[in-house]
Amino acid sequence: MTLLNSLNALESAGLIRLAQLEPELAYLFRHALVQHAAYASLLREDRRRLHRAVGEAMESLYAGRLEGQAPLLAHHFHEAGDEDRARRYYALAGAVALKTYANQEAEANLRQAWRLGGTPTERAEILSGLGEALYRMSHFEEALAIWREGIDVYRELGDRAGMARLYARSGRAAWHGGDTPGSLALCQEGLAAVAGMEESADLARLIHEAGRACHFNGLPAEARESTERALAMARRLSVLDVEADALTTLGILSDQSMEASLDCLRRAAALAEPAGMLEITSRAFHNLGVIVSSLAADLATAESYYERAADTACRLGSARQELYSLVNRVSMLIPRADMDRARALMPRIETLAQRMADPDAVQLELAGMRVMLSWLAGDVDEALQLARAFLDEARARGDLQMVVGAAGGLGSMLLWLERAGEPVDLAEAAAVFQEAVDVVDRGIGHKASQRYDLAVVAARQGRLELARRHFAAAEARQEDAASPWERAEQLWASAELALAEARWNEALDAYEALADEWARLGLRWRWALALLDWALALLRRRRPADLRRAQALLREARAVAVTMGAGYFERQVEGALAEARSLLYDQAAAHEQVAAELAAAGRIQAGFLPERLPALPGWALTATLRPARATSGDFYDVVPLPGDRVAVLIADVADKGAAAAMFMAMCAGTIRTAIRANPDAPEVALREANERILAETHSDMFVTVFLGVLDPSTGLLVYCNAGHNPPLHAPDAGGAVALRRTGMALGIVGEGLWERQSHRLAPGDVLVLYTDGLTEAQNAAGELFGEARLREAVTGAGHGGAEAVQRALLDAVAAFVAGAPQFDDMTCIILQRLQAS
Repeated sequence: MTLLNSLNALESAGLIRLAQLEPELAYLFRHALVQHAAYASLLREDRRRLHRAVGEAMESLYAGRLEGQAPLLAHHFHEAGDEDRARRYYALAGAVALKTYANQEAEANLRQAWRLGGTPTERAEILSGLGEALYRMSHFEEALAIWREGIDVYRELGDRAGMARLYARSGRAAWHGGDTPGSLALCQEGLAAVAGMEESADLARLIHEAGRACHFNGLPAEARESTERALAMARRLSVLDVEADALTTLGILSDQSMEASLDCLRRAAALAEPAGMLEITSRAFHNLGVIVSSLAADLATAESYYERAADTACRLGSARQELYSLVNRVSMLIPRADMDRARALMPRIETLAQRMADPDAVQLELAGMRVMLSWLAGDVDEALQLARAFLDEARARGDLQMVVGAAGGLGSMLLWLERAGEPVDLAEAAAVFQEAVDVVDRGIGHKASQRYDLAVVAARQGRLELARRHFAAAEARQEDAASPWERAEQLWASAELALAEARWNEALDAYEALADEWARLGLRWRWALALLDWALALLRRRRPADLRRAQALLREARAVAVTMGAGYFERQVEGALAEARSLLYDQAAAHEQVAAELAAAGRIQAGFLPERLPALPGWALTATLRPARATSGDFYDVVPLPGDRVAVLIADVADKGAAAAMFMAMCAGTIRTAIRANPDAPEVALREANERILAETHSDMFVTVFLGVLDPSTGLLVYCNAGHNPPLHAPDAGGAVALRRTGMALGIVGEGLWERQSHRLAPGDVLVLYTDGLTEAQNAAGELFGEARLREAVTGAGHGGAEAVQRALLDAVAAFVAGAPQFDDMTCIILQRLQAS
């Protein structure tokens, strides 16, 4: 049977169908099972010949563009038993897949090539590519094993460039796998193995990786020397990827300004991104996030960099790099209280962790985030357990960056628990902060922050001299252009130290400045923590205004806690609010009691004033006392004396409040007794009253007194003025004149002398006695009413009677102050001798 007859028969049976006539006859199987059956019916040797024929036909047909057909060509030649050509095409297919970051496809093809042997040179290249595919998929241990084999092959070949390249990649893989010291050891081993090698791209790669490993192992001088050497070599040889990678490392070295770091990293991204160097691009963006967050505290911009780094790592197919940048994104969102976006990233992070060949390898990156989330959720014991485990693992791996972060986090948690009244070993906090300081001194992290933390711990322990030494050490290491984090730590430590030393105003000012700094940076979580500290300090001082202010601050902090779902923090705030409410209640009750007692004292004091003034034939007499508070330091009286005379008395204690009222009550009784005993000698009465006041009181208070003895029938006034405002005498014709002082106030010295004076009031004359509450009354602008206005008011009232003069005087004062608060008691007595009828 001819081939054509066979085809016709198969077509008639419905097993094949005609696909095309031109340019060549082509049939298709109507079902895959028919194809499989036909293929299986061939003898093994026939199948080999068929695959070889297809492979050779494809080589001829796609000559010059075999890369796209490499997987099919590898398959056909593998089936044909042509291992040399199969290996070549598997290796080509793997290389093509690596270029497009099809990492799983690259691994599959390169493993096939590896199984088919080959020359040492071919094997070395295959191992190099296979290790790269595994590395990109975060299979770091497998990559290291493959590259170790590749290094041995390159060594057999005497190919030091290949060795240098694989040592460099091995160092990076060890670091990503969590073995920071091992990364440096591999680089050092590689440099020793290729010692004396001429400059090349691969040597530059190894030197740079050694510099990078030195940085992460706390060797800053060696890190800079190696990285700058690699950069110079890369520029001489025009090796773009090494130049960009070296700039990315220079950007995170700690011995330079923020501006220099950002310049290096931006140049690295500008070189790597257009060239499609995804790993370096992702790393450059990630490190930009590190610098912007750690030195500028610009967490919003840092988060955008971490997002770009994660997206680039996703295109690269590197789950480890993507996860690392996403975890840092979350750490930028939490301080800004953006919990919805933080939680939205968690499923993606967990998925990436599960994609890792060894999920345990990324637990260190996840640990810090889990500590914070547990803490926020209120699982304090679990958070502490996680924090201690996090620090232990960071130590075990030798990851110095993680040690600083884990130690700082644990120490901060312990300080917060201590502030909340929990039983905490502050010695543990001091130990972990000191550990962080020791690492920072090796060139990793902020230079001053952890020393400020040590100052806070010492202040909490009551070791104030040690706290001052730590604070001074931090200030000595803080540069002029300190980061916002360092400035905030400085404010916090200043507040804590001032609080421990009871320097209340300085402490409260520092807390307020700290809260303002966090608010300016948009870090709402940090702001809420500062508000709580500030409020707790106010509660400790317990002044009336402090409690209201603390309550307002705590309400703001609680709003943030509720938004974030921060259970433990919310409970702290609620406890502080309850304390504030209790203190305010106690304060209100005490105030109410004091007010009641003062009101009672005021009523008692009012009893010392004359219930009614005596009637004096031929005279008009009026008096008033307007206290500024419930009690007064002013006093007046008109005391009947033998011979139809009266003693006219007005007095003012040089103080205010309840103490002044009590002092005045004692003085009033003393002066009354003294004048009754000496009705003809007011100077003697004042001397005796002064002696008794000094003997019976032990305070710094004194009292000014005007005491006059009036004979109503003659108008003669015999008086002494003990430091009091001079009364005004307004004659029936002419302006008012003042009756001068005749001695000092009572209660100052024991040997005081008071000169006796006399003055006669004619019919129609007015005498105005007053206290300084009238002349020192202030308006809103702070101006005083003064004696001149007082004279004008008295003169302008004419002689319409004592009541008219008093009303005019008080109205003038009220118009002047225009509603401004009354700060002192106002008392006056108006005495007028009437015209004869």
